[in-house]
Amino acid sequence: MSGQVQVTRHMFFPTQVWVFKNPDEAMNKASLDAILALEAAEESVVISNRGGWQSRSDAIFDKDLTALRELITSRVQMVIKNNQFPDDISANIVNGWANVNRSENYNLTHIHGRSDWSCAYYLTAVDDESGAIYFNDPVTQRAVNGAVDAYVGNPAVENWNSVEFKPEAGDLIVFPSWLPHGVHPNRSGQLRVSVSCNFVLEKKSLAPV
Repeated sequence: MSGQVQVTRHMFFPTQVWVFKNPDEAMNKASLDAILALEAAEESVVISNRGGWQSRSDAIFDKDLTALRELITSRVQMVIKNNQFPDDISANIVNGWANVNRSENYNLTHIHGRSDWSCAYYLTAVDDESGAIYFNDPVTQRAVNGAVDAYVGNPAVENWNSVEFKPEAGDLIVFPSWLPHGVHPNRSGQLRVSVSCNFVLEKKSLAPV
């Protein structure tokens, strides 16, 4: 006679990746136009990008991107609240830049240092050919486990070592800044435009008495 099996499953070290939708086409178009005008006027910064154009790191504070900056900040603050930080803790945006990838442009795997949360906002849709954003397992020790080779077919999500997103225009992906990520080459011949930002968690200043 078989007895009842008592078991508890724990998932102690998950990694959060949030995806917010924004169907405001007018705001997205205005932001896209502002970024393409900026691209035409300024030289590219080169960090993780290989080819393509990347703006200066304070572009998110430009007047023409105010609506986008405020929307992104409000969504990241929702993530902070969901994580049960104290009410006097806020997510403060420290920098933000635009990315324009054309044919064969891509971004190396990287993390965002000196920040707590990061994000990528998409002003154009990403399909199979235009360069998905990918996130890699941050637990590097897991790669030395010989059992990794046994995960074939359709492994459970917690056994994935990489995941890709193909966002729609208006999608905002929020993730911890230490999460390794990159962008596959754009082989679509179409523009791939996004905005990336970094946030730090800070205690709100007390109002003067």
